[in-house]
Parts: sequence; structure tokens; C-alpha cells
Amino acid sequence: MEANSHITYSEAARRSQLISQTPIVYTLRLSLEETSFSGSVLIAFDLKNPSSELWVDYSGSSVSHLNVNGKDQLVTRHQSKLILPKLPQGKVELRASFSSFYSSNGTGLHKFVDPCDNCVYIYSYMCPFYANKVFPCFDQPDLKGTFKISIEAPSHFAVISNEFLESRENLPNYSVHHFKPTKPISTYILGIVCGDFVGQVNSEKQIGVFCRKSLSRYLQYKDIVDWIEMGKEFFKNYFGVELVFSKHDQVFCPEFNMGAMENAGCVTVNDSSIWKEEPVKSEKLWLCNTTLHELCHMWFGNLVTMKWWDDLWLNESFATYFSYAAMNEEDSWITFLWYKCRGYSVDRLSSTHPVHVTVPDTQLAMSNLDAITYSKGSALLKQLVFSVGDSCFSSGMKEYFSKFAWKNVTMHDFVSAVQKNTQVELEDWISSWVESEGLNSIMIDLTTSEGVIVSATAAQKVVSGAILRKHFLLVEGIDSEANSLFKVKVNIKACPQTELTELAGLPKPSALILNSDDYAYVETLIDQETLNSVFKEGLLKQIGPLNRGVLWVSLWGLVESLKLPASAFVNIVAENLLFEDQEEIIDIILGFSSQAVWCYLPHNLVEQYSHLIVETIKQKLEVHPSKSLERKVFVFLYSEKDLFWAYEWSEHLGRAEKWRGIMQMCSILPLEEVKEILNFELAFDSSDMSLKFRNYCESAAVDNKQHTWDRILNTQELSLSNLEYLMKGFNQMNQKEILLPFSQKYFEELPRVFSSCEREYAEKFFHLLLPSYLDPSELIRNLELLELPQSWMQRMVVETTEALKKRKNCQDLVTH
Repeated sequence: MEANSHITYSEAARRSQLISQTPIVYTLRLSLEETSFSGSVLIAFDLKNPSSELWVDYSGSSVSHLNVNGKDQLVTRHQSKLILPKLPQGKVELRASFSSFYSSNGTGLHKFVDPCDNCVYIYSYMCPFYANKVFPCFDQPDLKGTFKISIEAPSHFAVISNEFLESRENLPNYSVHHFKPTKPISTYILGIVCGDFVGQVNSEKQIGVFCRKSLSRYLQYKDIVDWIEMGKEFFKNYFGVELVFSKHDQVFCPEFNMGAMENAGCVTVNDSSIWKEEPVKSEKLWLCNTTLHELCHMWFGNLVTMKWWDDLWLNESFATYFSYAAMNEEDSWITFLWYKCRGYSVDRLSSTHPVHVTVPDTQLAMSNLDAITYSKGSALLKQLVFSVGDSCFSSGMKEYFSKFAWKNVTMHDFVSAVQKNTQVELEDWISSWVESEGLNSIMIDLTTSEGVIVSATAAQKVVSGAILRKHFLLVEGIDSEANSLFKVKVNIKACPQTELTELAGLPKPSALILNSDDYAYVETLIDQETLNSVFKEGLLKQIGPLNRGVLWVSLWGLVESLKLPASAFVNIVAENLLFEDQEEIIDIILGFSSQAVWCYLPHNLVEQYSHLIVETIKQKLEVHPSKSLERKVFVFLYSEKDLFWAYEWSEHLGRAEKWRGIMQMCSILPLEEVKEILNFELAFDSSDMSLKFRNYCESAAVDNKQHTWDRILNTQELSLSNLEYLMKGFNQMNQKEILLPFSQKYFEELPRVFSSCEREYAEKFFHLLLPSYLDPSELIRNLELLELPQSWMQRMVVETTEALKKRKNCQDLVTH
């Protein structure tokens, strides 16, 4: 393992000034061998002025030959830079021969061998700075190129890339696949997929869907094609531009690091979303949304591309919002509300950052693939569309894509396109919402007389950050039978108090729903009268699903703002869960409950309240059986009594649920008994997921900690995906006494892991092995003693420390 390389913003900007913006032309040939790959690349570009400062990025194993404008050059490398000689102004042709090894951490070119049948799968992941792990290139988003790709691979391999196959040479034992040149794209969306993939291609619609052989019978091909067709139609109408790439393949890949990646015309998706059993509703919604999200990137990111990673939100926030807009169902907007809560959670911390944030290098670009960019950013767009109107926003998008197709842009290019179509001052909106970090809270106080609202005041506070903002939201009042008395759009000023004259004279409500229909990005705090009416007097069950979710989010805001103990929240959940039948709302309720139990309750209360939730779910399952709800049981298991019950109960459920029961049970068993259970299960199913579950179970065993710890630190044979399950199984909340010796070892190892290991490994080590069974104060104290050299490491530690401070405050509220 070795530390990752990067490119800085200043380096990228300097290089952009040297190279002409006409697309760079790449001719790339790869030869895929068993344990390594090799290749050659021709890079043709125009240099604006003579330069002795130019380099190409390459962090692969070796460069055997370098030729510039017909002259062989001495190969000189400095970290991830392949240094070029002094170059004249004008046309430059650079040729390089290179070789490297496949990765085992999901970056560059990753190789996987399926234990079911020994079939081989190779795929690329280039974002944000991994294309240079595969071949020498100018690896930055504003130096777009066309790519003429040829791939030499075993004859039986399927080979897929960004463009259609142009020709194929069949030679003894292998074939050379020549692809048509791509349109101008950035290096980070280059896609290369090879191996024993199988699938179906709809030639009329130019859509292909592929996966590995052992999962092919479970692939929901028709659903995926239907979702892609639905998205293509919606995006064409909204953006005014049809899909510009000649095809759209979706390839499900094993051990994929992310949910998916938007390679132009060759989307790659984590194949854990191919289900061997009937999926629950949330799983299917996730895959639909992910399919639409990656498709939307063909416009946001691939057709119009950010100039640098500080504008990552122009890719991710937009693709996230529009993927939900394309689904446009109440169920999907409830899912969006739950997704948005990830943004609230991070944004409440003092360590939060703006949506548009300075990105000094690609290591920090990776750090911004977070809840602020995705969850908050997309929520801000929903809010903006509500303010300017859907039709006006669509007109702005049409202007944006018409003006900037195939170009690189900044945030202000987006503003200039949309501003022409609205009276809302977008520069002010950008300054307040996108360039300024933090979250506001709002609470409304009503004065009533004789059943009528006399006056209403909105009190706004800073939760995090430094500013108050203008807010536009719907306020709805309902009566004792949940009938709507009024639903009014209110404008809240950027000041501590706003008189809401819009509400004066309206009927006094039994409950007030702030942010009805969830258009605003703001923490809305529920008043005591509404809390009693909704959650204690049964009004909640009569309210529509989306606003039920909004009310639960408001209630959770009281926990986060230290106005309601986590124990009280769990009691309210126990009183209200039984009547809730909407799967998406149950996800929200029990998602908050999980955080309450495992993070915001002191350790001595965990058993009591986890058991309360388990018993509540069991009662609900008796009257409303649900696979989704069955799975929720396993989130809350803690006591031996509950663990034994769930293990026996899971024997009668599906395979996924049975594995959950086994994995939880192993936390109270010795390794010998764990292996006995595993041998039986693996005889039935020896897939890679089952082997990962085995890693988890063996790691969880009460007497296998030292051996597991040594494997995590020293093993070379396991992929990062397999190591992840060893790490996930290691820390069990009910094993504090057993684990205590390893807490000190963890903090002793951290500096070495950060300095000498690949970032992907270091991140998982840091998060998954953090000894969260310790008191938050002790964790904070140890984390604050760390001295780490790089900004991305420091940021990760600071964000974790701030989350632990919030955890401590919530636990103290329960105790006192």
C-alpha cells in the first residue's frame, strides 16, 4: 500500500494556460494480461507558447519509452508527474509506452475474480484523479480530449467503452477491440470494462445492460431500460437537448467503491444492487434513482463540465435533484427528504463547509464527495426551483446547455444562464446559500384570539455558519382531523424576527406544519402544541405521507438542537410506529431511532431503548408483515436475549435476513462456534458476498480479535472490499471490555496508516475501526492529539471530532 498522488489547483490552472483549448487527441492502446496491463498512448495537442514546465500525469508502475515530436526522451518522473522536455510552440505529439498492475482498491483498473466460477472482471474508476493510474494523460477536467481506444484482451471477454466498437481483430487466443473516437470528454469519465460480462443490448434504443455471469439471471433488465427511457425523455424536454452520446450502457461491477460512476456512454454501477431475492421498495427506488442520476450526468458533467473541482456541485447537486424530479412521485420525494437529512446532519456541525468551496487539490476534491455537495446542494436546487418557478428554471437550463455544450464552466456561467429567465437575484442567492456555509433554524409563534390568528412571528437563528438568510416556504395549518385550514407561502427575512402578516386573520390551527411539502432547506422546530397534537394525540396518522415525514424531521431537529432528549424521541417512536405503513416514512423514523440509540444515548441506556424498538417492531410485524421492516429488527439488536431470539427467527426468513441474524449473533460467540455456523452456510452459498459476510462474522467473534487485527494491518491478499468487512465486524458495541486493548493500538497505528497507506484504505481504517464504544470525551481527546500532514486527513479528523462533540452533548442531555 502507498499514499496517493494528487494535482493542485495552481498546477492545473498553470497547465491550462499552456495548452490550447481545442480538444486534445488521445490514441490509447491497452493490453490486458493476467496480473498486469501494458499499453501505449499518443497524445496530440497544441501548445500556446514554448514551455519547459509541462508534464503529463502518470502514477502507474513504469514508463519504458517516451518520445516527443519524433525524438526519444529520457524518462524522468517525479511522484505522479512524467516530466517533459522543453517544448516549442505549436503542435506536439507525445508517445509513451507504459505498464502497471491492476488495483485491488477499486481505483484505476480494478480486477475481480468471481469465486463462484472463476470468471474475470476488469473495470475502470477514474474520478477524480485516477485516469493517470491507467495511462499517461492530462488528468484534469478542463483539458478535454477525444479518445481513440483499442483494447487487446482474451477472445472470450466482452469489452465495453465510451463509444461503439468500430472493428475487431481476432487473433489466436485474444482479440483487439477498436472503438470509435469519443466526443470531447474529460479523463475522469473515461470508461473501460472488460471480462466475462453478459447482458442485453436494445439496438433500437442504443441501451445496453451488463453484469457478471453469476448474477445475470437476477438482473432486472426491463426495469433499467424503462427507467433510462423515462429519464431520456424527461431530461430532453427539461434541458432542450437530447442525449448527446451515441449509446448508453449500464454495467454492474463487483467490488465497486461507489454507488455508481457516470462514464460517458458507459455507466458503471455497484452490483450489490442486483438482488437474488425480491427487493424491498427502498432498494428498487434506490436503483431507479441511481440510474437516473448517472443518466443526468450525461448533461451535467459530461456535456457541460466544471472547470475545476470547486464546482463539483454543478455535477452532483444537479444530477441528484433532477434524478428525483424525473421520478416525480410522492414516494420519491419522501426518499429525497430522508436523503436531505444527511445534509442537515453534517451542516449542523461547526466543521461544515459551503456547497461551493475552494479546492486546493484533488485529495480535497475527494473529500467533497459528501452530504453537503449531494444532499444539501440538491435541496438548495429544489428550493431555488420553488422560488423561480419550474418553467423559468427549465428555460434557464435550456440556455445553459445551448451556450455551454462541450465547454467547461464555473458557477457564474450557470447564474448568467438562469438569471435571464427570472426576477430572483441569483447572485444574492449564490452568495447566501452556495458560497456561505451553515444552517438556520426557524420557529413560528402564533398569537390567537377567538379561534383566529392575530399575529405570527418567525424567529430565525444561526445553527452553524455565521449568517441569517431569506427563506421561502409553505406554512400549513390543520385542524383536529388533519383538514387543511390554510397553506400559505411565506417570505422570511434575513433577520432574527419576521412578522408574518400573511397568516393574520386565518383560523387557529390544531397543528402547524412548517415547510409543508418540503421545499425549503432549513431546520424547522416544532412547537409544543403541535408536538402534542401530532405525536401524542394521534393527529399524525391522518396527515399525508410527505408532511408526516416533514414533521418527523422537525421533531428530530429538537433532538439535534438539545431541546428533546434522545430517550424521549425513542419513546415517541414507540408510541407512533405501530400505525405507520409507508415504507419511506418508516425508513426515516427508524433511521433517526438508530442514531438516537447508538449515538445519542449513554451506554447504560442502550440495552433498554434498543429492546424497546425491537419489541415495537415485533408488535408491528404481527399485524403488518414486511420484509423491509423485518430487516430493521437487526439494526437494534444488543442484549443477548434479543440476539438469540433474532438468530432463531431469521432461520425462517429470506437469505439476506438470515445472514443478518448470523452476523449479529457472532458478536457473542467464540470463533469455533462461528465457523461451525459459517461452514453450513458457505456449503449452500459460496458467492463473494457470502465470503465477505464470513470475514465480518470471524472478525466479530469474541476470541478472534488479535488475529483479525493482524490481518487488517498486514494482509496483502485481500481486496479493499474484503478488508472492509473485516473492519466492519471488528468493533461491536456489546464487546467493550474485549475491545479496550485495541483502542490504544488504533490511535498508535493511525499516523502510520495515514502516512503510508492508500487513501481508500486509510479512510476505512479511520472510520470503521474508530473505537466508538469509548466515551465521546475520550475519543475527542485522542483525536485532538493527532498531528497529520495533509489537509484531507485533518479535515476528516475535525469533522469526526465535531460529530463526537454533538454526540456527547446529546448524551449529557439524557443523563441530566
